[in-house]
Amino acid sequence: MSAKTRGVPSTRPIHPCLLSVFDGNFGAEYAVWAYITTSRNRQLPNLVTAQSNTLRIYSVNEQSGKLELDHSFPNLSGSICYLESLPSVDDDADSLLIGFAGHPRLAVCSVQPPPPLTSNSKILLTSSLLDLTQACMDASLGSVTPLEQDLIATLLKRRDEATLAVVLGGGVAVAAITLERNECSWRASTSDDPYMLNLANLAPPDKQLSTSSMNANVSAYTQKIAHRFGDILSCCFLPGYNEPTLLLLHAPSRTWSGRLIGGSQSCYVTAISVTVTHQCAAVLWSVNVSVDALSVQPTGVDGCLVVSANSIMHVTNGGRISSALALNGWGGVTYTSEINPNPWPLPRLAIALDGAKVSMIDKDLGFVVLRCGEVYLLQRVDTLWSLLPAGETIGGLGQVASLLVLPIAGDKLAILKANNKTNTSIGLLFTGSRLGDSSLLGYTLESGVILQDVVKLPDAAKDSSKVESSLVKSEHLSSGGPSCEERGEYEIILQEEEEALYAISDTSIATTDDKLKGPDIVPPSCDEEEDGSKSEVMVKKDTRHKRAKLLRVTALRSITALDSITAVGPLGPGCEGPIAACNRHIESITDPQLSSGTAKILPCGHGSSGGLALITAPGRDNRSILVEEDCLNIQSMFCMPGLILLGMNFNNNGEAGVNILELKQRPKESNFTLAQVDVSTFVEDEEFNADESFQKGTLLAASELASARHICVLLRNWTGDNSYKLMILRRNDKSLKTTAQLLLSTGFPSELLQVSPFIHNESSTVFGCVWSLGCAVVYKLQADAEIQEFIIEGRASLVEAEDDDEELFYQCNRITAIDLFRAPGNLFQQPTVSSQRSRNAGGNLSSEVVDDEDQALYSRETGTSPQVLNSNNSSIADADSGAESVTQETYIAIARQNGKLQIFSMSNFEDPAFQADGCGQGAAIISSSQKNAMRFPRMHKVYSQEIRFFKAGPSGGPEDFFLSILTNFGDIHVYKVEAGQLSRISLRLPTRPSKKQSEHHSKLRRKKNIPSSAVDESLINPKEFYHNRFTRFSGISGQNGLFAATARPLWFVAERRALVALSHRSRHVAPSGGKARPVCGFCPGVITLQDGSLSGFITLHERIGRVGSQRLTVFEGISNFFSGLGMMSGGGYFVEKIPMGVTVHRVHFIDDPNVSTIDHPLYVLLISREVEIDQSNLNDDGLSAEERQRIKDEKEETKIKRQVEADLGGFDIEQEWVEEIERENCFEIDTSLGGAPPIRKSAFSLWLVDASNNWNVVDSYELREFEHGLTMKVMSLTEINVEPGSSSAIGEDVGTDSLFVTVGTGIVDADGEDVSSKGRVLLFEVKREDAESLAAGAQIAELSLIHEKEILHGPVTTLSCLKTEGRSRLVIGAGADVNVEQWGMKKLTQVGFFRATMQILDIMHFKNFFILSDAYDSLYFLVWRESDKSVTLLAKDYEPIPVYASGLMSRGAAMTFICHDDRQNLQFFQYAPGDAAARGGNKLVSRADIHLGAQTVSLESHCCRSSILVNSATPSSTLAALKSQDSLYGRSDDDQRLGVHFGTSDGGFSTVIPLNESDYWRLAALQSVLANALESDCALNPRAWRLFRRTPRRGGCRNNDRRKGVIDGDLVVQYCDLPTADQEDFASAIGSTVDLIMDNLLELRCSSMVI
Repeated sequence: MSAKTRGVPSTRPIHPCLLSVFDGNFGAEYAVWAYITTSRNRQLPNLVTAQSNTLRIYSVNEQSGKLELDHSFPNLSGSICYLESLPSVDDDADSLLIGFAGHPRLAVCSVQPPPPLTSNSKILLTSSLLDLTQACMDASLGSVTPLEQDLIATLLKRRDEATLAVVLGGGVAVAAITLERNECSWRASTSDDPYMLNLANLAPPDKQLSTSSMNANVSAYTQKIAHRFGDILSCCFLPGYNEPTLLLLHAPSRTWSGRLIGGSQSCYVTAISVTVTHQCAAVLWSVNVSVDALSVQPTGVDGCLVVSANSIMHVTNGGRISSALALNGWGGVTYTSEINPNPWPLPRLAIALDGAKVSMIDKDLGFVVLRCGEVYLLQRVDTLWSLLPAGETIGGLGQVASLLVLPIAGDKLAILKANNKTNTSIGLLFTGSRLGDSSLLGYTLESGVILQDVVKLPDAAKDSSKVESSLVKSEHLSSGGPSCEERGEYEIILQEEEEALYAISDTSIATTDDKLKGPDIVPPSCDEEEDGSKSEVMVKKDTRHKRAKLLRVTALRSITALDSITAVGPLGPGCEGPIAACNRHIESITDPQLSSGTAKILPCGHGSSGGLALITAPGRDNRSILVEEDCLNIQSMFCMPGLILLGMNFNNNGEAGVNILELKQRPKESNFTLAQVDVSTFVEDEEFNADESFQKGTLLAASELASARHICVLLRNWTGDNSYKLMILRRNDKSLKTTAQLLLSTGFPSELLQVSPFIHNESSTVFGCVWSLGCAVVYKLQADAEIQEFIIEGRASLVEAEDDDEELFYQCNRITAIDLFRAPGNLFQQPTVSSQRSRNAGGNLSSEVVDDEDQALYSRETGTSPQVLNSNNSSIADADSGAESVTQETYIAIARQNGKLQIFSMSNFEDPAFQADGCGQGAAIISSSQKNAMRFPRMHKVYSQEIRFFKAGPSGGPEDFFLSILTNFGDIHVYKVEAGQLSRISLRLPTRPSKKQSEHHSKLRRKKNIPSSAVDESLINPKEFYHNRFTRFSGISGQNGLFAATARPLWFVAERRALVALSHRSRHVAPSGGKARPVCGFCPGVITLQDGSLSGFITLHERIGRVGSQRLTVFEGISNFFSGLGMMSGGGYFVEKIPMGVTVHRVHFIDDPNVSTIDHPLYVLLISREVEIDQSNLNDDGLSAEERQRIKDEKEETKIKRQVEADLGGFDIEQEWVEEIERENCFEIDTSLGGAPPIRKSAFSLWLVDASNNWNVVDSYELREFEHGLTMKVMSLTEINVEPGSSSAIGEDVGTDSLFVTVGTGIVDADGEDVSSKGRVLLFEVKREDAESLAAGAQIAELSLIHEKEILHGPVTTLSCLKTEGRSRLVIGAGADVNVEQWGMKKLTQVGFFRATMQILDIMHFKNFFILSDAYDSLYFLVWRESDKSVTLLAKDYEPIPVYASGLMSRGAAMTFICHDDRQNLQFFQYAPGDAAARGGNKLVSRADIHLGAQTVSLESHCCRSSILVNSATPSSTLAALKSQDSLYGRSDDDQRLGVHFGTSDGGFSTVIPLNESDYWRLAALQSVLANALESDCALNPRAWRLFRRTPRRGGCRNNDRRKGVIDGDLVVQYCDLPTADQEDFASAIGSTVDLIMDNLLELRCSSMVI
């Protein structure tokens, strides 16, 4: 091996798998109102939101106004770029029209019950899929750029027909399609091809091409390419016409991005009448609008609004601009025709509508929300448009992306009912955002309000300018309004109201004027008659925009915040670190010094929505831990408030016993203690010999009775007749006194296998038991210690378990699980005929959607016709509305071996209240209306080992019932109870024990770490007593739900009535294998609060040490999981958002014990604040009218002189000096129209924050003006105090390492891009203050600037640390240069360099190798040689890839470089000099590629954890324990894997995991089968979605072949949620087994757990 390649990683291929941890797309880039799950006649419509590839459907709670999540469709195989509803008739459900980015496609979808082959509880069933890719390609004539522009669509809705117009490729073509409603579904008309408008012939007459001098063929070809519509910016259908009339906003020529050039350039609005049936179109009219036009929006039957950056115009149906409203002083520059300011007495405006959204309530009234959340009311009085400031700003928005208005009746929303008074109207206002939080607001409008009252409102006065005091008769706009003859009677009434209003004295006029004065936006106008003091020039200028007068308007009286959808927004590069100080009250036997809980911390959001996102899991945060104690050999645990009963394992004498602990709070302190009590003295007994039972019996169950002073304990006495004793004890302050003892039996010799939870009524306690005979017995314990028995028959199987007896196995009706719960009496009632609609959350599968073959296919599994499946959720709403009158009943649920689920009421054991098949076999729907039998698995004998019904949701709030099922294989199925049936919830979380766990258990037995007689507890023995894994809880951090103590401990909680699973972590947990369950005990309600309610919980988990060591931990809650800023994103994680109101670009933990301590963990943040720069100085330049005129004349003379020189010189006048004069004219503010709008600017800073003090800023450093912070790292640099190249540099002594905060900046001069950018490198030290300074009130630490270095060859875009041979040096990437700098003599000195091609984006290191990312030229692989301090190129990728992020992934000695580009792709490269594709070794070889479908800016590496370690909150200690148990662990390639994780710009979080050869090919085969077999939402192709997207840059010189080679993890994990029978079919199709595939998916999911 040559010196050049020594130490280079192995060239063996690595097989990657892309898997989403959570989608996180809670934003609302697109939103629409539609009736999907709600009743059109009785309820508010659903709110449907979409962002990226996720669609969510919410319903509005009519009592509280909160949003409840009904359905979620994540990971669609396409990014949504258009969303609209298609209304239905009567009470049927609406359909959705969804457009997708990239190649133009639209789908007409409805929410339907799942077909057999799907893993979701609902599916977006597509009735029509419109693929316009070929039409766009034909119109593009070979160009690839139009194919990458998202479609622009608009929809004209009518009763039974809708017309859809789609703009393709930004304007290369326009397609028109007719949609027809047939019964309950919408679909495209029978025409095969859409009607493509002939834009070349439809262009405005003055814009059509002249063909007089062209050949006919050339002319036709040219018109095809250049139709002269230019860029089509927006479109809509214009109401008021019989035929569909399409309105196009287009710009024939490219305009300057500033949109302030004026002159001859402008945009056009063209109306085209379209008849799709006859394939014809005609232009009706075309009109010029302002050059800065952004969109068109219909206002009703009388025209449309043209929304521009600096103005708003109304265009009538006849093509006439009836009114133009200036929004600032530049309105007259962008639109040179007649334009008017805001009417008097409203303030003149100084705003811009860049990024703003407009939504109309009716034809004369609407809302305008500016980009950052400022709310305005847009309205028309007569023909006069005005904009009224509401004085409200929507916080946390970041930037508005969608705006919806819904006027509602006063009785449909109780929270706004009080605001519904005379002359008022109420409604809902929804503001969606993709960068931050989305808000649902309730508004109240009052009509006919006198304007003087409006401007005196406090909210309006905040933003209003000084209102003129001159009260003169109202003047209307001269253009566009009706004549006096047409107004007639209205004019007389208006005049009478005016005279009555203004009939006041001069004194009162002056008084009123003083009251109306407020802060100026622009100087007062001079258009009043009394203002005669102004100069003639100014009067002449201002009278051109004389302001009209208004009398009465509609005013916004109130805005009520109803709900907010918290979203993290874009996620940036982060770090892992502690989040708060630990609980100092913990008394731990083994850990006197506890470290605080850690989390993955990422920058999130933008602007006002910016902050930090903390990704963590329950158990990692020890702030809520009260006390910990170590214990040994505990088998079971049961708790009451302040009392803990522990059932012990058998000792050497065959005895078990019960230990009792007391949880006490120390007086006047907040800490708790656990104390063991002496059972012989604590349990008092006079006649029942309870002392012996407690000391030698086995604890099976315990519970507090309805009376808080009594508890019952179920024991098995092994000393006598092996009987089962139920002991009732009275609880005193210091003892338990036995009051009764009962024996449990079935009357036949039988073993007790399972005990249900105890259910307490007012006078009795009920519980159930499963016996080995196959029957179940329900015991009712009366208050007088009397017990009643109710036997539910069942019979155990007579056939022993063999490989070929599955058919006989499923004929057995043995009861395998039992549960008791209380629920409303109508919970399992089927929807009545009167309340049943012909849909289930989305309408019927009509006969045209489901043909005969589909009908047979859909009914194969469920045995239910589509009409029966389409029972809706209205019964749930009806039950909720009448919940007060519904009585609570006690239900008994049993599961049988044959898959039958039966639910009995306590009052009726004869007839089941609910009965269905499929329990434990993974059926998508368990319904009592099933007619055909379920298809049983052929190769697996699966049954329900445990079932549990539970409520999930906030305590005291809306809750839903769910059913959790644990199978004998360890799989968890969760169902939601709705409409009298059970619908399965897709978890996509494998929960069964892993094969590695079983292998580790075998190793421990061979090494005799555990007894050789010990059995693998992961294999459930159906003949032994089973301790419950599922535990219901209530009141923990204000939430109700379920805890599953399985092989993968999980919390099941609900957010917005949608169930979410959270992974529980335990501190210092033992590696999996010694015991089957890491958490072997869980009990809620151990702490009694002051109000008498119960809170807190206690866990018992296997601890590191010898097998059998355990730790008992008492928690007071689950930290901040359920706070208003928390999000249950999925994937087992919880995300907590820390709002800061700034954009955080980088965050790093200061990992120095001298600076950052356990009590005060410190972080450094690189942030930018979005500030508005006031430009009011442009309103008045301080010159007189004569001086302005003189300057203007001089400029005109200069321009004429230059023009003459241009004519004589023969060159074009449009030179830079001419454009400069024109640009200067653009910045002249016409104050008669408005003021200069503020501009937004970013100010960068470096913050030092304390995580333990609510993330408050400790110290900060402000960067210079025009200086942008680009990168920041915390690193240690070695101090070398010699000059490079000097004689003393030979054999230089290495100094100590010092910790620095390094910042790289880019400086853009005030002249902008006319001067090339430079940069700086800043080095900071963090100094901790001493005790005396802290006592004096100083901050705990401060930032100190140590050194700064100017970088002249470009902005500093990346900083990294190169560590070789004990030296740490700084590597700087600036411009196209890479500099290696060493720290010494208080300065940075360059010791090495490398020059790339274009612009350095990022540099990554491993050993002495570099991975360099060029923003325009892909990846470089470099090596650093310490001997001559040189950087040498080993290989690079020669494709022109614009790189956004790069990362490293490895397995064993093999390594892969990952590249993320501008087309949202991931590419995987390897350095393989011996490969033929390496061109002799100097080219990086492309191994695989995949389309990610999202954008990211950082790819960070993490260690892939095995399933043996994944349950640990402290993986380092668990790994050390594992290596002590298995010295060979860590030597295989699978134990040495580095994966990659990243956050996306849409708020998602994903990983890339390396796979071994066998797992890869198995999952690749499974992926191919699932892609063909599974029904996908919106009829999208997941295989096509993941294909590599080629770049059009430089002609797209990449080869045509795609590498593929990446497993789509989001697709293959759907296998977990399929029925067991379907799992067997898919496994057989690829020649594998279900167990092997599930184990691969389990390891895959464990490897994706980053924290």
